[in-house]
Parts: sequence; C-alpha cells; structure tokens
Amino acid sequence: MKHRIDQRLRLATADRERGAGTLEYVGIVVLAAILVAALLLVLANFQYRERVEQALCEITSLGQGDCGSVNAEERPAEDYIPDDECVMTADGQAASVKAGVLLTGGAGGDWLIETLADGTYRLTRGESVQGGVEVGIGFDVSATVDNHAYGAGAQADASADIVFGGGEVFHAGTRDEAEAILAARNVDTVKDGVVGDSGPFRWAVDQVHDIFGDTSRENAVPDEVFIEGGVELDGSAGANLTALDVNTDAAVAQTLGERTRTDGTKTDYFASAAELTGSLQEITPGEVPGSVKYGELSGTLAGKVILEVDHDAQGTVTAVRTRTSYTVDGTKEQVNNSASNIKDPNVVNEVTAELPIKSDADRATALRMLEASGIPYVPGLSDGFDVAKHVANRLGIYDATVDFFKASRDSGQVWRQSSAVDTTTTGFNFDAAWLAKVQVSAEATSTHRVVTSYDYWNGLGFTPRPGCVSSDG
Repeated sequence: MKHRIDQRLRLATADRERGAGTLEYVGIVVLAAILVAALLLVLANFQYRERVEQALCEITSLGQGDCGSVNAEERPAEDYIPDDECVMTADGQAASVKAGVLLTGGAGGDWLIETLADGTYRLTRGESVQGGVEVGIGFDVSATVDNHAYGAGAQADASADIVFGGGEVFHAGTRDEAEAILAARNVDTVKDGVVGDSGPFRWAVDQVHDIFGDTSRENAVPDEVFIEGGVELDGSAGANLTALDVNTDAAVAQTLGERTRTDGTKTDYFASAAELTGSLQEITPGEVPGSVKYGELSGTLAGKVILEVDHDAQGTVTAVRTRTSYTVDGTKEQVNNSASNIKDPNVVNEVTAELPIKSDADRATALRMLEASGIPYVPGLSDGFDVAKHVANRLGIYDATVDFFKASRDSGQVWRQSSAVDTTTTGFNFDAAWLAKVQVSAEATSTHRVVTSYDYWNGLGFTPRPGCVSSDG
C-alpha cells in the first residue's frame, strides 16, 4: 500500500534540501556512555524529592544565586507550563527474533499506546532490523515464561549490532480506535510481505478482505513518522538450572533519528543509553505440598539521555531539548504460584529541559551543550565546525550542561516526572558458543507504565502540573 512505513519515510525526507540532514551529522556516533554519566551527574540531586529546590539552585546558579529568585525578564505564568502532551499511562509490547552463527541478524517490532491527559490516545508503532557479531562461551537452552527462565545453561557472551528502524505515530479519540489502527496497520504489513504493496494479487486480497471487514484503516495517514539507526553493545553472563537462575548484563546503545510531522516540522534526536542489571531467581518448595515459591533478588542501574533539536517547516531551529531519565532500583521478594506475581516495578525518573532559540545567546548556549556532548554539527544551528572549540567543550560537558539548564529555567521550560514501570517477558533461547556463537531466540516483553508524579519549574520552584498524574498512581 502507498502508506507503508518505508514509503512514508522516503516521502518524508525526499523533499528536504535544507542543508545536511540528520543522518549526515559528522561523527555523531562517537559519543560514549560518558555522556549519560555526565548529564546524570548534573541531575544527581534530583533523586531525593526533599532536596529538589536546593539541587535546582545549585545546578542553575552554580551556587551563586537565590533559589527563590525570579528571572528579571517578566514571563506570564502559562509560559512556564511545558508544551509536551501529558502522558498519564502507557501500555506496550516489544518483540524480537534473532538467529545466526557468529554473524547474527534479526528483526523486531514494537507498539505503545499512551493515555493522554485530555482523554485521547497516542499510538506509536515501530519496526526494526539489526545485524552484527556475537562471541561467547558456554550454552543455554531455556524458555522464559512470566519473567522466569526454565531450562539449563551457563554462558558468557558479548555482541555488537547495528540497528535500523522506523515507525509511525497516530492520535486517536478512544483506546478502541487506537487498537483498531494498530491491528489494521499490522494486517497491512503482513499483506505487504506476502503479496506485495500493489499489483493484481494485492488488489484481489484487498477486495476479499473488504467483503469480510473494513480495510480503510490500513491506509491511515500517521501524524508523524520517524527513522533511526544506531549501535548497540552488550555483554552478559549467567547460569540457569531452572530452580536457580543467575544473570548479569551490561549494555550501551546510541541512536540517531528524525521525526517528521504532517505540518512539515521535524525533530532530530540523538539518544545515548547505558544499563547494568543483575538478577537471581529461585524456585523452592511451597508451604502446601506440591506447591512452589518464586523468589527474586535483582537490581537495575540505568540512564538515558536524548538530545532533541526542533525545526520549523522552513528548516529553522526553534528549540533544543534534553530528556534525561534514570533508574536506580532493586527487588527482593518471594511469592506463591507464579513469578508473574512478583510486582515491584522499577521507578523511572525523567527530567526535561527545553530552550527556545530566540537569540544569538540562546544559539551559543545550545550549541555549546551539543558540541560538548559530541555533536559537532547541527543543521540550522551550526555555522561551521571549530575543532579546537569542539575539544574544549567536550572537556567541559558538565559546565555546558549546567549553563543550558540555567538558560532553560530562565527563558524556557524545565519539568520532571516519575513513573512506575512493570515489565513481563516471555520467550525462548538456544545458545551454543565456543568463541563463535550459534543462536536462535525469540522474545516478547510487555510493559505497563503509570505516571506517579509530574511537576514543572514555575519561576519560583517546582509545582505540580494538574491533570498529569494517573489515578492509578
């Protein structure tokens, strides 16, 4: 069909002749996990809510200002309220398959339905392909059901993958409508793969389908499309005897992408993420004969930084934004009957700072932060690339980020959210490795997210944003 993702992505980028595109950024994928660490350091004190105002003062004034002071520039109260849509809850699923010998390849798909504060819904649907190399030692034959792995194995491995993907975003008035669009787009993808997106066979299939159902949503035009590509590095080790499962994993990922909307505006983004997880799961006899207990001891340390650059329909940069999220969490629990009964969701904390680009001073502040983060060129924002200046800024990433947050507080917007995120994983895995790795695996992970707090900087301090917290939280 003419509205397939790949065709829409080509149409979204074909008419862009406004200078270098997102995927032409020079040397962007040299940014290491230190970016995550450095920007998280700036926000470290946000972990404790009772110290937020003090932390903001330290961050934005370098310890020299009055935490309760108001910027000299008069701003109406509504100017501080974030333009972002409020997301109250979200449900989604990510599925992937992977196979290969030493050189591995795979494909994945994911979807997410978010409940917005105005009662509408936002559907995001994505597809991806990946290829890379894996090495390791050991074996693993297991199936994961409700987060617990059954099988046997002991292995250690490392992998490096290049990942490319794309997707689409729709807004819907009801959840039923969002789910109907998701189902229709999935059916369209299956048809494309089996009989193609056009031609007599596709026409015949569509005619038969129309007799038994409605195919109109298969041609739904998205409000937004996105393309992205990046690199994922992963190292893991573990042992599984069903009754006892021990695993640890460390991963770093970097992604470059672009979102294009129907009104011609777009957002270029660069994401860098790092995660360290460990878990120990056990099955022991229950108190009732024949029953069992599931126990889990786990920990997660994760951080992600997304740098975003907004452009208007003419290609002019209108705003620069940083989205920083971090998780420091652990679980220690024992339940009866099923591992899925272990309910201790991770708490994800997010802090966003947005700086409108209205003056040369704004441009300089944003450019310094971006260059310090390893992004030497931004179409519409950079006039050139000064190597010496770039190196100096890389060494001053903390100061550059502090200056960016201060400017965002004074003339832009700063807000923060906390969410409870619960995941359930099901799948299977076959690994046999002695340096060269043989692997066949499939996995599906369901996610449920509930926003438990949302507040923004109003010129004097953080204040709750009405209507942006789920009643479930």
